[in-house]
Amino acid sequence: MPLVDIEVDKQSSSPSIATFRHLVPLVNQGSVTYLNASFAPPRTSLSTKPSSNMSRKHYTTVPKPKWQACPPNITFTGDTTEAPGSVNQGLHFKPGDNVVLLDSKHPNTHINAFSTIDTAKKATKVTAANVPTCAPYVDDRTIVIRLSSVMFHSGQWNDVADILGFAIVDVQNLEVSAAAFSLHKGFQCPTGLAALYIDPKVIKDVNVTPPILVPDAPAVYHLSAQRYDHLNPSLISGAVAKAYLSFYFDVLGPQNLENHLYTLRYLILDLHDERWMAHFLQNGVIVTPYRLGVRVSFWFCNNSEHATKLVRVL
Repeated sequence: MPLVDIEVDKQSSSPSIATFRHLVPLVNQGSVTYLNASFAPPRTSLSTKPSSNMSRKHYTTVPKPKWQACPPNITFTGDTTEAPGSVNQGLHFKPGDNVVLLDSKHPNTHINAFSTIDTAKKATKVTAANVPTCAPYVDDRTIVIRLSSVMFHSGQWNDVADILGFAIVDVQNLEVSAAAFSLHKGFQCPTGLAALYIDPKVIKDVNVTPPILVPDAPAVYHLSAQRYDHLNPSLISGAVAKAYLSFYFDVLGPQNLENHLYTLRYLILDLHDERWMAHFLQNGVIVTPYRLGVRVSFWFCNNSEHATKLVRVL
């Protein structure tokens, strides 16, 4: 696929957004054009947050409850592979049930899905289909439909909400049974922390079993996502996540950032020759190579000049 939709709005970089570019030294020094938000370096204010957070706990007698306070329907997990995988493991597959995956999904989804239905493999049909042929495989025995809001490596939108990786998502309005959210893609946070939302009605109707070790005796679980809670989240990731989200909500403004990113347009590059990456690096443009070509991911530090430079380098 050729480069598409490269019209540039010279006013696309909001003054309020540009103000905060200095918080990322690598970008602010101007030596590279960073179009790789998925692996972006942390902001200076994020890198100092863990130590200051821990320091405040030195004189608190019971600090841990203040480290993890969450609404009942949201819990923390390690990442967005673990989160839906935990739900998968708790589902009750029966002979004849149907599992449908998109063939262009990130490999972790396939590996995770297959590994979490071991007890039902012999009785369950698993199909990998492309988007145009997916619908015929979905029938009344399909108990799970699993999609990413934005495909990890192809940039493809799968849902009607046109979700940006940085945008606000109303999971109740989407009417999903469960949703997982990572913080390390574009939010400049370390890996090791994600959020898992589960509709309490689904828990009541399906009674998904959390993947934890329990004795043979019956266990009574929470009637919310708290049944997936454990006491070993990444505290450093939590401190950094709080710092970023405070910056995101209180300083940048979600709608302002969403509008800014939409103005930078959407680029899909079909560039397979291995010499492309050397060419990008020689010209100070940072992107990600992957099996379908090159991924360009914008974040708050990017502006129309960066998009223009990308086109010029191409």
